[in-house]
Amino acid sequence: MSSKNQRSENKKNSNLRLISSTIKNLSKKGINDLTMNDVSQGAGLSQGIVNFHFKSKELLLIETLKFISNEYLTSFDKYLKKAGDDPKLKIINMIENDFSSKICSPEKFLFGLLSLVKLNLNQLIGRFAEKEIYIIKT
Repeated sequence: MSSKNQRSENKKNSNLRLISSTIKNLSKKGINDLTMNDVSQGAGLSQGIVNFHFKSKELLLIETLKFISNEYLTSFDKYLKKAGDDPKLKIINMIENDFSSKICSPEKFLFGLLSLVKLNLNQLIGRFAEKEIYIIKT
């Protein structure tokens, strides 16, 4: 593996560790009390690495929400494709996906809920729209 590929893989691994730590720490501390130091310690990385990857707590929270959203959409698509053309099986698979432990963990559910309450919803919608992720208002 070339050094450029190794650096890219290390960066991806660090990002995943930081996002995972954010999800876990947020459920313990809440958004207001969560610090970049909490995230770095939970990931086993220096605070400088957190600041390098995510310039602010807000950006870290937004990237974490994007990660959770993308993870959900990818899993949802997989479950739908697995059902084929059978509408009944599609509904069953959608429910299985939504309640799977990977998608619907208590930490991820709480993170999503707190993010929508705390962060400016319009700002989130604008940033998601840039990445072609859409939130449907009901």
